[in-house]
Amino acid sequence: MKNNVALVLGCRRSEKNVGAAIVDKLKSENWVVIGADINTHSNTNSDYFYKVDLREKEEVELLFDFVEDTFESLDLVINSAGVNEMGNLGNYTEEKWDNTIDVNLKSQFLVLQQYFKRYNNKEYKKRFLAITSHTGMIPKSNTFAYGASKAGANQFIRCAARELNKYHGQDEWYVAGFAAGMIEDTPMDNDIKRQLIKNMENVNNMEDAHAILTRNIPTYRGLSTDEVAEWVYFLITKGAYSTGNVLAIDSGQLQG
Repeated sequence: MKNNVALVLGCRRSEKNVGAAIVDKLKSENWVVIGADINTHSNTNSDYFYKVDLREKEEVELLFDFVEDTFESLDLVINSAGVNEMGNLGNYTEEKWDNTIDVNLKSQFLVLQQYFKRYNNKEYKKRFLAITSHTGMIPKSNTFAYGASKAGANQFIRCAARELNKYHGQDEWYVAGFAAGMIEDTPMDNDIKRQLIKNMENVNNMEDAHAILTRNIPTYRGLSTDEVAEWVYFLITKGAYSTGNVLAIDSGQLQG
């Protein structure tokens, strides 16, 4: 039996990180894991590490050159790279907008395109899972760029999955999105809390910011990174029929 090979994008291990937790889960299940991140100090638990800027087509191509040259197969790609630069519409810069769209949306296209072009004719199951956000489905203040990028990513996944499933073999491709609600104690979560402290009145510390972020969640808490990793592993191993879907896992916040 061969080991399954996975490529996990966005897996730096500073504080808690979704990608790093997914790497740990895959490793515990005996997968061979290639970690990739823009941060050279990722210190990931992956078997291999590759530095890549997912906003740049040439760098994504070089990453897939490395994977293709090193491994006989690529069974899974998970893109968990993401940024959330909050701000007021009137003061938001074009640079922040472009960076948010490029990291959260453009990278999905660049990565899935390379995966498809290089592996479509391989006769085994290919899996692509994007870590997106329910913010692509729920309007939130000061997150218009992030919300737009995640809404675009969610719809890109649906459309791409339909194409690959319908015209390239029902059992060959698994393409789905994991639209997470709040994920606690990640670098992004802590950065959002710091931005709330800076920009909102009556938000004086991390505890105040946490209360603001959880008050509309029915269970008053976010996901842990380990919970996300368990959900991801379930989807890629047991959730074949969820291809083409973007699953909102947010404790019912999407329901109102």
